[in-house]
Amino acid sequence: MGHMSAIGMAEEGGINETTITWHLLNNHFPPHDVALVPVALAAIEALNEGESARVIELPDIVTYRGQTEVAAWQLVDGLHLDAFLANEGEEL
Repeated sequence: MGHMSAIGMAEEGGINETTITWHLLNNHFPPHDVALVPVALAAIEALNEGESARVIELPDIVTYRGQTEVAAWQLVDGLHLDAFLANEGEEL
């Protein structure tokens, strides 16, 4: 259900802070911190521009496997953002 909600939001509301915030808070348990919204948007932008390896710095409140920066594709995968990609469901 969460994936279908994300697809609907991306189609109806576009990809913006509001839709990503809703996705991070409502399609995950426990919910992700809203501090991840800007990095989620940056990761979506990177993949839509064909730059899946673009390195994105994480906010101070979180690390990923001990790292403070990660590749865009890792954020898209970990935060389940594929519904927001221009080519939804593309191979990461």
